[in-house]
Amino acid sequence: TATLVVNGVNDAAVITGVTSANVSESGTTIATGQLSASDVDDTDDLFQENLAGVSDNGYGTFTVSTGGLWVFTVDETNPTVDALSDGEPLSDQFTVLSEDGTSQVVSITITGTSDTPTAGIAASRTVTEFAVNGTVVTTVTAVDPDSSSFTFTLLDDAGGRFQIADNTSGEITVADGLALDFEQNTSHDVTVQISDGVLTSQTVVTLNVLDNGIAEVVTADNAGRRLVGGTFADQFTGGLGLDALLGEGGNDTLIGGVGADTLDGGTGIDTADYSSAGSRINLDLRNNAGTVGDAAGDTLSSIENIIGSAFNDYIYGDNAANVISGGADNDLLRGHNGNDTLIGGTGADNLNGGSGRDTASYATAATGVAVDLGAGTGSVGDAAGDTFTSIESLIGSDFDDLLVGSSAVNSIEGGSGNDTLVGGAGSDTLNGGSGIDTADYSSADARVNLDLRSALGTSGDALGDSFISVENIIGSAFDDYVYGDNADNRIDGGVGADRLRGHSGNDTLIGGAGADDLNGGGGIDTADYSGAGSRINLDLRISEGRVGDADGDTFTSIENITGSAFNDYIYGNDARNLLSGGADNDLLRGHNGNDTLIGGTGADNLNGGSGRDTASYATAAAGVAADLGAGTGSAGDAAGDVFTSIESLIGSDFADVLTGSAGENFINGGGGNDSLDGAAGEDTFVFNTELNAATNVDTITGYDVADDTIHLDSFIFASLSSGTLQASQFAANAAGLAQDADDFVIFNTTTGALSYDSDGLGGVDAIQFASLDAMLALTEDDFTIL
Repeated sequence: TATLVVNGVNDAAVITGVTSANVSESGTTIATGQLSASDVDDTDDLFQENLAGVSDNGYGTFTVSTGGLWVFTVDETNPTVDALSDGEPLSDQFTVLSEDGTSQVVSITITGTSDTPTAGIAASRTVTEFAVNGTVVTTVTAVDPDSSSFTFTLLDDAGGRFQIADNTSGEITVADGLALDFEQNTSHDVTVQISDGVLTSQTVVTLNVLDNGIAEVVTADNAGRRLVGGTFADQFTGGLGLDALLGEGGNDTLIGGVGADTLDGGTGIDTADYSSAGSRINLDLRNNAGTVGDAAGDTLSSIENIIGSAFNDYIYGDNAANVISGGADNDLLRGHNGNDTLIGGTGADNLNGGSGRDTASYATAATGVAVDLGAGTGSVGDAAGDTFTSIESLIGSDFDDLLVGSSAVNSIEGGSGNDTLVGGAGSDTLNGGSGIDTADYSSADARVNLDLRSALGTSGDALGDSFISVENIIGSAFDDYVYGDNADNRIDGGVGADRLRGHSGNDTLIGGAGADDLNGGGGIDTADYSGAGSRINLDLRISEGRVGDADGDTFTSIENITGSAFNDYIYGNDARNLLSGGADNDLLRGHNGNDTLIGGTGADNLNGGSGRDTASYATAAAGVAADLGAGTGSAGDAAGDVFTSIESLIGSDFADVLTGSAGENFINGGGGNDSLDGAAGEDTFVFNTELNAATNVDTITGYDVADDTIHLDSFIFASLSSGTLQASQFAANAAGLAQDADDFVIFNTTTGALSYDSDGLGGVDAIQFASLDAMLALTEDDFTIL
């Protein structure tokens, strides 16, 4: 018997069923399929279980049950899958094993779908209030794995305040800056839609409005705006629409313009400004309404001040302290109650303060004004034609004003300029402001007493008056007592026997007619008789006057005298006197001291007495000729003058001929091209006027290097310091040129020209100021610097 052994082999299972499937990137992301296995070796026909399989390309995961059910799930987070564009296919596969190891590949096709774009927003999302249109606020970006092209649309633009002008950029800009007001809204939400061409998403962006932190200057358009200010002094200008301008805090200026506007100043001192109006306005703050022109229909609240138009305005204030400015043309301004300030401006204005202490102000006037509150009229400059009712105070211009009070208690402020203030009766406050200002009591009907040291008046029209920045006083026609202060006062006693005290400072006392007591006090003081109606005689040695306005006058601490326009006799004392004769033929005696005598016009007799005395023609209107050796003058104001004990001469601003004597003379040519001759003796030639090589070059004849000296004023010769001229600062050569940067004084030995070079060899040219004899052996020792 033969035995046949048959060895079994593993027969491969036959697998049938679903071996491919389609899924989507998103949406349908799971696919399932059923497989069957037929295996002659295994009647169970089972599969190997896999509960955590990963596809070959890693685009998904799968499971397989023993019964052959497979499940594939797309991995939506996989970058390759996420980047699929809409409809784009992506292949993957995985392998299923039967129980005996027979394999079956299952193919998967993943089809891309469009991803919804997500928004990215810049960190900065702020905008300053009232930003100009077009200002970039922020930029919205988008993220989408399957797209790089987006469209941005504002679905909510915060009431037209913002825009996306370029819908491909996502840039949010200001569309209506006038509507961005921190005081009204500190933030605004806008809604941005983002589209990738298939899907859209929306995001809400909060845009914060910043307070600009400064005074706001904003001009509205014609749409009718509501503008709200902050805590600063804002300026809001309306357009043609019906605007609401709210100043809130601060001292605001509101300009409604055309249309029936609402102007609410809020807190602070606020102004409604109609200066740009095209026609006259009428408005009344008592009922908070305007009725004519740009003011027609306007409603005003918390407005204290008004600026009118350039036409004939009618403006009425209220109970507050209003400042009402009429502008140009003929205005009617009414202050009502309160302490108001009325500014008429140009034109003939009617200013009525009403009750309270009210002020007419000309602080902005372009020229000086003249105002008389007593008469109720103005007559010069912006005040010309003005009339005043219930005005107690005045403020002048920056120019020379005449301000006259009334019988009431007035406050008068001159401002800049040299003002004349007349308080009149009543206890007045007179404030001169800057400039040289005068309190004038010449119209007073009784004597006045006042003292600028205490800044108070104690009798007559001055009773109760107080003074601020007042330098000069004009007294009454009676016996006044006037005391100055530390300033350089000018005190005019007027008619009457006056007692005038200068105190400190270099004062000028004018006694006028009557036997006056003039006491200069400290400083260098002058008794002035230039306004006298006849000749005067006076003698400072005995401190008495004897003729004319000087008759009966006594002098204490008076150093200088200014005579009349007549034939005066004036005698000095032991001090250094300045005696000016004025017009006509005067006899001036210096006595002791180093005196200066000014004869003026006329044939004057000038006797210096002892000391070094000077005849001065500095104020002469033409060139003069004076010869101290001959003791006579022969041209200009010097014509007919005779000199005794005069050692020095000062010329005019013109071409003078000045000659010394055999003594030691000081000769100053002043301005002009002068001819100077010291004659014999040790003479000094003084140069202290502005240099000009054409009009101010003096010719010195007979200069003696052994005896004579040249004095240079360091104010004019600014590169030099007081003292002696250093050798390094002087050059003398045939070319008349500086040799180095330190050569400031240069003598041309060929021509005799003497020049000053402020920078030596620098770029500034030398200026000739004198001409001497050529070939003089001039050295630095011939100069002194004053």
